[in-house]
Amino acid sequence: MPAAYGLEKGNQKLLATMYQRPKKDHRVTEGFTVKAMMKNSIVVGPSSAGSFRERPSGPTAFRKCYKRGDFPIALEHGSHGNRIAWKDVMSPAACA
Repeated sequence: MPAAYGLEKGNQKLLATMYQRPKKDHRVTEGFTVKAMMKNSIVVGPSSAGSFRERPSGPTAFRKCYKRGDFPIALEHGSHGNRIAWKDVMSPAACA
């Protein structure tokens, strides 16, 4: 502080210590920020997205046909030979 305020040197040191922030050893920040590039910063990794978590799948028409023992494919006979084609699984008569 300037001497114009009329504070003695002892009071200046006291005020400086009162208004100072406590010093930290490190700063915990998220990645890809400006603070992450600062000294004494610890970068916290991203949270888990759950990509390997088991997700339930609903019953599909293919599953219903397969459980009945029907495999929803058909053989197409053509001039160049036979081909395998998928049946229209979405129609109710496909697996009946």
